[in-house]
Amino acid sequence: MKRVSVFVLAVLLFVALAVPAVAGHSVGDRLSLFGGTVPPAGAAFHVAHGFEFTPGGDDDPGRWDFVLLVDGVPVADTGKEVIREGSMIDARRLYNFPDGLTGVRHFEGFWYQSCRSTDLCDPSDPPGSLVQVMHLERLVDFGS
Repeated sequence: MKRVSVFVLAVLLFVALAVPAVAGHSVGDRLSLFGGTVPPAGAAFHVAHGFEFTPGGDDDPGRWDFVLLVDGVPVADTGKEVIREGSMIDARRLYNFPDGLTGVRHFEGFWYQSCRSTDLCDPSDPPGSLVQVMHLERLVDFGS
């Protein structure tokens, strides 16, 4: 029984170390499209952007989206991060870069909200459809 327990523990430890970018968990420091620090070349980092909500409000986390492009190519998200801060919920889509990046990269973020929760809707938009409410670009030099 002791050998089995040690084996199971060893397998669990290996899985925990071999999979550093688990869905919903960030790696490295955060890179914000709004500016701030840049991780060194090749260092793990993550991008996490989304919206802040009042629980139960019209703009709740089920009616939003954030899309990230790097050098014009859509990046698959790692999951969602939901952080409760007092009476607010900060819901973010998470993108991990466990191997980091090098050189100069063009990041673009697109924020979408439900027509029900924004005045930017066209009258022809179906109720509840997502519309773009913000677009932001950042050129990041990671070095070589």
